[in-house]
Amino acid sequence: MVIAIIQARLGSTRLPSKVLMEVVPGIPMLEMVWRKVRLSLLLDEIIVTTPDPFLRKWAAVVAGMKVEYWAGERNVLAEIYYALEVNNAHYAQPTIVRITADCPLIRPEIIDNCVQEFLDRDVDLVYNSFEDTGADGSDVEVFSMSALEQANKYATEREHPTVWMRSHLKTHYVETPFTGCSVDTMEDLQKVRQIFREGELR
Repeated sequence: MVIAIIQARLGSTRLPSKVLMEVVPGIPMLEMVWRKVRLSLLLDEIIVTTPDPFLRKWAAVVAGMKVEYWAGERNVLAEIYYALEVNNAHYAQPTIVRITADCPLIRPEIIDNCVQEFLDRDVDLVYNSFEDTGADGSDVEVFSMSALEQANKYATEREHPTVWMRSHLKTHYVETPFTGCSVDTMEDLQKVRQIFREGELR
C-alpha cells in the first residue's frame, strides 16, 4: 500500500494561514495540493495531518479530506507516525509519500516517478530535494514504515522528518526538473497565482 501524507498547519510565521489562501478563485492552497496528489496513479490513500483544530474541521467537513489530528506539541515525525498508526497502516508496512501543503504546483507525474524509483530499488528513502534547499514546490519524499519507525525512535531533529534517515539509512536521490516554488511569503503566493493564470495544470 502506498499512502500519501500531506502535512498542513496554520502557524507559518512568515505567512500565517497560507494553506487556506486561494491560489485560484475558490480553491485554497491545501485543496489544490489535494487535487494534484489525487491525480497520482500509484497512490492508494491520501491523509492530511495537522495540529490545528480549525484546519482539521475545515479539511474534513468543508473539503471532504481524510484528516488525522495531532494534539501534541510540534513534532512532525510523531505526527506522521500517529496518522499511520491510527489507521493501522503500519501493520501492512506501507510505502509513505510525504508532501507538504505549501506546494500547490506539485505534479502527479513527479510523485509517481519518485514512488516508482522507491519500489524499484532496495532503499529506505527516495527524495528529490535537499532539506536546506527544498523550496522549489515539487518536493517529494518516499520512505518505508521501517524507516519512519527508526527515525521516530532515534531522531532528535523532529521537524524535518527525513534528516535522520538521510544520515543513517540507504537513500536514493532523484533529480527532478523543478518548475515552480513552494509558498513561504506573499510574494511566493502571487507568483504561484500568476503561474495558474498562465495555464498551470489544475
